[in-house]
Amino acid sequence: MLDPRQLRAFLALAQSGSFTLAGRQLHLTQSAISHAMRALEDELGCPLLYRSGKKIRLTPAGHRLRNHAEGILERLRRAEEDLSSLEHVDRGELRVAFSYSTAQHLLPGIIREFHDCFPLCQIRVQVGDTSTAVTALEQGTVDLAIMVGGILGPNLKSTPIFDDQVLFMVAPSHPWARRSRVEPADVHREPCILTSRTSSTYRLIEQYLLRAGARLGPVIEVASSEVIKELVKLGLGVGLLAPWTARKELAEGSLVAISPGTRPLKRRWVVAYEANRPLRMLEQSFLGLCREVSVIETREVVPRQAPAGAAAAPSTGAGTGTGEPAEAPIGESVVVMD
Repeated sequence: MLDPRQLRAFLALAQSGSFTLAGRQLHLTQSAISHAMRALEDELGCPLLYRSGKKIRLTPAGHRLRNHAEGILERLRRAEEDLSSLEHVDRGELRVAFSYSTAQHLLPGIIREFHDCFPLCQIRVQVGDTSTAVTALEQGTVDLAIMVGGILGPNLKSTPIFDDQVLFMVAPSHPWARRSRVEPADVHREPCILTSRTSSTYRLIEQYLLRAGARLGPVIEVASSEVIKELVKLGLGVGLLAPWTARKELAEGSLVAISPGTRPLKRRWVVAYEANRPLRMLEQSFLGLCREVSVIETREVVPRQAPAGAAAAPSTGAGTGTGEPAEAPIGESVVVMD
């Protein structure tokens, strides 16, 4: 049976490449590390290290064990934390991944409420796009991830927390600012300012336009919704953002929001987590707070209305025969998830 102490010594040695450094990391003597390695090799019946003077390298078996050892020790850590939480439900550590926009607008309120409920809990936050969050979940470096929903791997599952929609955002001086609606076919004529193409929102927008028989034109990619807003204000292009991320700008009129065609471009936000383990009470509470705070922070924003006399963009598809696009049935929308 593998000894967790030997696995910790092995990982420290694999990471440092030195018996001396591994001993310092684990507060053990060099001889103790050496003894643990010999015992582990005897247990497994194969060499794990190439020794050359003071330097060591992993054998092929050593590389394979390293992959297993990291997962084994992570599961042990989770088990210890889970059992400990039964006695100290208000203690522990929570590791959460946020997207850039939710970190900017939702994280402060969620963390404030969570800290009020669990003041002794340690919280670690990681910010990135959806692909980064999924990788972190799969590698076990975060417990929960707030992200745009989509197709997750078999080892992950998710719980919806709120829906929103993406609108065109332009400066008041932009020609589109006088329109009440812009058809997808017009998008390729304007530079679009979007989040990174590795994000779910970028792929969502591409899919939405593709379904409408349209495409993106020139694209400026940035990671932050705040940067998107500033570039749009400068008249450098058209942004695509959810209104709740531009509440202040829409209220003051420094940005104008325009609907993309006749069908809303909606997103579903979720909390994702590992499928093969039950959520701890800390995680369940955090998920509930995500719902509560998002209801408040993403409530409907009434954007600045188009000026009187503004008209919708000419229809490029089937219409009513009057020059206006056909209206979508009440309540019909498109929810695109990757």
